[in-house]
Amino acid sequence: MLLVAKSMAELKKRFPDSTIHEQGNCYFVFTKTGIVRFLKPRTREEIADRLLNGRFPKKYVDAVFGEKERTDAVKAVLSSKKGVFLSGKAGTGKTFACILKIALLVKLYKVNLPLFMPLQNLGDVFEYKKLIWEYDSFLVDDLNPNLGEWERKLVIETIYHAYNENKLLFVTSNAGFKTVAHFLKEEPLVSRLLEMCEVRTVKGEDLRVKRRP
Repeated sequence: MLLVAKSMAELKKRFPDSTIHEQGNCYFVFTKTGIVRFLKPRTREEIADRLLNGRFPKKYVDAVFGEKERTDAVKAVLSSKKGVFLSGKAGTGKTFACILKIALLVKLYKVNLPLFMPLQNLGDVFEYKKLIWEYDSFLVDDLNPNLGEWERKLVIETIYHAYNENKLLFVTSNAGFKTVAHFLKEEPLVSRLLEMCEVRTVKGEDLRVKRRP
């Protein structure tokens, strides 16, 4: 397990009687029982690179470093202790909230290779079937009942893969969980999804409309 320290001050508080050295992206704490290495959090540039390499939209990647508003969607996702199935009307900030949470997990090395899967604009389904093996976490975006059969099968395969390989999963949908469960048509799959994800619903107005000048 990787150990991460936010700052030298944090370590001095935790280890008041130990010598601490900083080198590169690490802190080394010299305790009575040995040397303990702590990683520094990833930088903005490192986080952005990993998100962009995982096909996350640049607009969202830029936004996670500047957006300060704590919407209902952000509160719902940040309070979760595992993955999230986040439903709600279009424009309530579901995708942004999940990307913000993933960025924070990347920062602390809890996620290393996240993949963005925009189901309503996916492109080559078969390419994504291969990609899921290369990444350690997923944001399945816009899982709605209007998907085609190939996209539905990709979602099913991704959920089973994430469950079997113990990979973190986030899902957004404009439809409620029961509607999506009926659309997926596989009870064992739904059971696994509930085990991996907390189901949260976001209410509220369309933030895109609200922010228009």
